[in-house]
Amino acid sequence: MIWSSRMASEFSLFALLILAGIFFANIFLVLLSFIPLLFTVVSLNILPPGGHEISRKQKMVEAKVNDMVRLSTNLDVTHGRGLVTVSDPVPDRLFLEKGTNFRVFWKGRRPLQEMLDYTLHCTRGGAYEVGESRIEAFHFSGLLQTEFSRGRSATEIVVKHASDDLRKLRDPRLSIKIPMPASSISRVKALTTDFKEIREYVKGDAFRNINWKATVRSGGLDKNVILVNDFEREGTKRVWIFLDGGRGMASASSIKNAFEYGLQAALSLSRFYLARDCEVGLSIYHQGVTLLPDGGRRQEKLITRRLLGAEIGDDDLPLEREVRRLGGHIAGTSPLFIIITRVRGSGAVDLMDGMRQMRRISGSNSRIVLLNVGGGDEEVVTDNEKLAERIAELRKLPVLRSLRSSGAYLITWNPLEQDFQELVVSRLGRGGGDAN
Repeated sequence: MIWSSRMASEFSLFALLILAGIFFANIFLVLLSFIPLLFTVVSLNILPPGGHEISRKQKMVEAKVNDMVRLSTNLDVTHGRGLVTVSDPVPDRLFLEKGTNFRVFWKGRRPLQEMLDYTLHCTRGGAYEVGESRIEAFHFSGLLQTEFSRGRSATEIVVKHASDDLRKLRDPRLSIKIPMPASSISRVKALTTDFKEIREYVKGDAFRNINWKATVRSGGLDKNVILVNDFEREGTKRVWIFLDGGRGMASASSIKNAFEYGLQAALSLSRFYLARDCEVGLSIYHQGVTLLPDGGRRQEKLITRRLLGAEIGDDDLPLEREVRRLGGHIAGTSPLFIIITRVRGSGAVDLMDGMRQMRRISGSNSRIVLLNVGGGDEEVVTDNEKLAERIAELRKLPVLRSLRSSGAYLITWNPLEQDFQELVVSRLGRGGGDAN
């Protein structure tokens, strides 16, 4: 136990009163001086709150955006008297929906057993940590310094972006109509049964592909030349997803904005194309985040991880420069390009330049799908606000038409009125890109 500054004040008061009583021969002052002395002696015989244990059952919680997570922290204090405060540090991105993460308790004669219970609203995707609980124990007299301690466990909350499982579309005809990338010949894919040519044997060719008849007829055995059958290789289907991570994607509500919906669309589309044996690459331009094309479950996990920690960035790198930077990985293929953005009048030129650069590098066979995350702010409630929002959307129509006339497959998605799977079925699945 460490004395506080008030202890010195109590002794100073005791010494001042008793000296004054002796000096003035005043018995009343002498008796009065024993009050702070007795208070100090009695208080020091009562221990401050101690023997406290704090625990939180949840070590790791997985949730989706807009889910509610309930956390409970148990507090046990066995002895002492005084005030006990308990607080859990909550990340800024998790909003306190119900309850409180700070409470004050009085520890009396009996053991204290209380619970800190609260509910968090997961508004943004990402990995967060509710840190170790903090405890402060105050001696009732204030003569001893406050004791600080922490709990032994933290809680990790992984908030995943909501995604629509497009792999479970009930009508198989819709899946066929969804745009797919053209196949490009790959040097590493497996051989097909389509015959290509007869050529000389090179190291690494399979023994079963040797054409002995052609080798004998050509006299290759005398020349130590062996001929093999060569077959066409499987095509590589590639999809590039370009997600706008610029400040323009945060023009709506701070909680629900176009970027959050864009993350949801990117995750849903990547899972859909990976399930159809496509190689999917991801680029979050204005942030410099890039994931080169690959397939399989490992790529799905990598894309999920990159999207999980994505934030709106300040990088001014436009789409055209981002495509040019990735030109070496795009050239020689005919991928399907998917651009997810919030179309703005000022950003139309950037989109046009970016799409021209895509076709310049990959050729005219590549398809471009432009997903415009439209809709307004959830906080828009009055009729005047809704009218102003509608006028702003109408002003974008000439820009949307110009983008559509450039050859882009344009789809506008209002997340407040339609979920992403409905959009795929109504627009992509039935072959109807729309400009408004």
